[in-house]
Amino acid sequence: MKKSLLFFIIICSMNVFSQELKLNENKKYIANGVIQFDSINKNVLFQKSKEWININYKNEKDEILLDDKEQFNIIAKGKFLINKEIAGDKINHTLTLKFLDNKIIYSYSGFSVFDDRDGFILKIESLNEKGLKIYLPKIQEQIIFNIQNLKNSIVKNSNNENNEILSQNNPIIPDVRNVNWGMSKEQVKEKENLTNISIKNETINEINAKLIISSYSCAVFYDFYNNKLVSISMIFDIDHTNKNLFVNDYNDIKKSLISKYGEPKYDKIDWSNELFKDDVNYIGLAISREDVKYNCTWYTEKSKIYLLMSGNEDKNITIGLIYFDLKDIDRLKKINEEKNKNDF
Repeated sequence: MKKSLLFFIIICSMNVFSQELKLNENKKYIANGVIQFDSINKNVLFQKSKEWININYKNEKDEILLDDKEQFNIIAKGKFLINKEIAGDKINHTLTLKFLDNKIIYSYSGFSVFDDRDGFILKIESLNEKGLKIYLPKIQEQIIFNIQNLKNSIVKNSNNENNEILSQNNPIIPDVRNVNWGMSKEQVKEKENLTNISIKNETINEINAKLIISSYSCAVFYDFYNNKLVSISMIFDIDHTNKNLFVNDYNDIKKSLISKYGEPKYDKIDWSNELFKDDVNYIGLAISREDVKYNCTWYTEKSKIYLLMSGNEDKNITIGLIYFDLKDIDRLKKINEEKNKNDF
């Protein structure tokens, strides 16, 4: 046990200089020292130390005697609990902190033994030799522990703030739209700003929403696998009496995608029946008859983006846009392969 305590004291003393209790010229016991930091300015040190004091000096009779931001000084009165088995066995003390860039100069003074059961107070200097042998090492241990605890608290909280600043300065770039693949349903709702009004239906594996995309009303389907986003499908709510106008809409949406993702890898117009191929006045009719399909495909590092315009058996024209997580495409392929095997 003693070996473990010694090892703890040695480790805790690193980068914290001079904590030894000694008598000053006024025959009062004090402990002075410096806590060194890497690149933490005095404003942060002051604020984080104040937060630490508010947590650790919160008993009824603890108090902050000085809180001077202009001079960067803090003085606080508090107590060390010396013997945990004896509730009243405490040491009153005063902690003084002076803040400079990358360092804190500290001083412990005003030690007195205090028993809150009967209000007994005795200055540490008034103890006999036996009493000093009992209390001085325990006070020393408490100083070492508290100073290292203060240092650790400042470093940890400063790192957390730095990480938040780094996240703000270097935000995660969305994979598609405002989201990243693998996000949960709740994260997608937040990032896509989906409200109870915009969400039309929600199941375990899907969110169906009604949104405005590039001035077009659009049904959007967010698909999830194990509560991880794997694809987004959009069907644009467009209707024209003159079906040729669908081509303008398709090109408008395509232009928006090019501005964000660059030129598509594939840009196709596939004719299955060339009856109206050379007559632009009937292009809308040809699309509605499924004589021709328009499609573009983009690939990014993590996504496949597929834009399609085609007709159906009801002679209506649909423009759709699908975003795929490239990793999930392999999973879907395997599912389809298994399905095809089972069909035979």
